[in-house]
Amino acid sequence: MATVVAEYRYEEPLTVEQYARDAPRLADCLEVREATLVRTHVSRDRTRRISIFEAVDAETVRNAHRSANVRFEAIWPAEEPS
Repeated sequence: MATVVAEYRYEEPLTVEQYARDAPRLADCLEVREATLVRTHVSRDRTRRISIFEAVDAETVRNAHRSANVRFEAIWPAEEPS
């Protein structure tokens, strides 16, 4: 499995309701693709978010987001610095 980072940007601050609406849809689409959400960080002003996933590759995570209709700014493979 690979580590994959997803970046999100919001015009208006992300609300708890918006996250609660999107998260289950995305979780279902990730599960079908055998990918998992590891953790999420939200900026203090709630206009940016970063999520870390474990998946076969970045395209798998992109496809899960598209299928769940969850918008993202960028999704890319990552590694721990050595």
